[in-house]
Amino acid sequence: MTTHAEGTNGNWNSVNTEMPPHLKLKQVNSLTEILVKFVASFLHNAAKVCVKMKRARSALSEEKLNSCRHYFTEVSNCIPANLYEEFMAFLQSLILFEKSLLDEIYYDAIGSLLNKFTRKLVLDKASMFQDSSMAIEAFLQYLGKAENTKQLVMVKSVVDLIDYEFEPTLLQIATFTDLHTLKLPGLKQIDINTETMTVFLQLLQNNCMQLNTLELNESTIDNDCCNIIGELSSLSVLNLNHCTKLESAGVLHLLKKLDKLTRIDALRGKSSNVQNALDILASENKTESESVNNNGRKVLKLTHMTFRDPHGISKVTPLCPEVNDVKIIYNVFEFNYDSNVDNCLVDLELFPKYRAGDLALTADLNCLNMLFVIQWRNIKLWGPSLKKLTLTEVEFLHPQTLNPFALQCRNLTEMIIINPR
Repeated sequence: MTTHAEGTNGNWNSVNTEMPPHLKLKQVNSLTEILVKFVASFLHNAAKVCVKMKRARSALSEEKLNSCRHYFTEVSNCIPANLYEEFMAFLQSLILFEKSLLDEIYYDAIGSLLNKFTRKLVLDKASMFQDSSMAIEAFLQYLGKAENTKQLVMVKSVVDLIDYEFEPTLLQIATFTDLHTLKLPGLKQIDINTETMTVFLQLLQNNCMQLNTLELNESTIDNDCCNIIGELSSLSVLNLNHCTKLESAGVLHLLKKLDKLTRIDALRGKSSNVQNALDILASENKTESESVNNNGRKVLKLTHMTFRDPHGISKVTPLCPEVNDVKIIYNVFEFNYDSNVDNCLVDLELFPKYRAGDLALTADLNCLNMLFVIQWRNIKLWGPSLKKLTLTEVEFLHPQTLNPFALQCRNLTEMIIINPR
């Protein structure tokens, strides 16, 4: 028996020595994943114990709580930087599947895990905080420790939870010098006024030299704020949708100042501040009687364009020759006839990327009479570029009325129909 065992062991060593490198790496990765999940699960359960102690009215003094925070911080500091993002992602998944009620003690504990290794913090589900303002406040009080964060994203449903004085945290975020992506929608809903936004933007200008993407839709930004945003020269993507104080003049300033801008969104009610600003720019070009191509600032680098009014496509094409992604938002009740959109979309051919077959079209059509769709004659021209289609509250929906899309839109990958009438 002993001899057989030794022989088996010898064979195993031989096989192990000849194991291909990719299989060894796979084993190491599997072990790493197990260890990351173990540590995350352990800390998750440890934080839950703190909650239970509090509810049992045990002697959970501030001193003991500080000791727990210190312990969590020490553990998080021991996690290698290249595994920290995976660790935090798994911890978030544990919270989302947690059935018991957590309180601020729990989020105080896991908030202490934020540290210098935090590079990416995406808070995209309000359920992670169990829809509690106290929970998110307890968690974000440690955000200052994550000063090396490159990507910070909070969706609107998470921002809406905030029911405390958020201004100090907002201004602290603007001091993160490595920020590349920042998305904080809905700040207007939590009473961040224009004066605070001005200070916040000035801090971004002074500290965040690498900021590439900025999303501040539904905020109190106005035209004066655009003077500051215009100095964020590294910006490539900017979202200012539904900022009611912002006007087309402010957006026009941004279009002229931000040379690296490839996408800017600024919808406002039934109109688009971007589209209106481009109309003004086109008029300025005509007044100056100069070729657009003779002045670098007259030809923009935008690659994405959202048309709130599809009638304006022809005005935009000379200014934005690099556009390869177009979205059309069309509400029938804002115009005279449903056939208008079919005629308007023919102008897509004026984009060079369309003629090269490299333009992707997304259409959001609302309250459309589907009987008109059967009569569309130009869909054979623009239909091949249509990739995504959303039909909301359309009338007379029938398989026959969808035939034009089936026959002419060969590259259509997604169709959503909402509340047909």
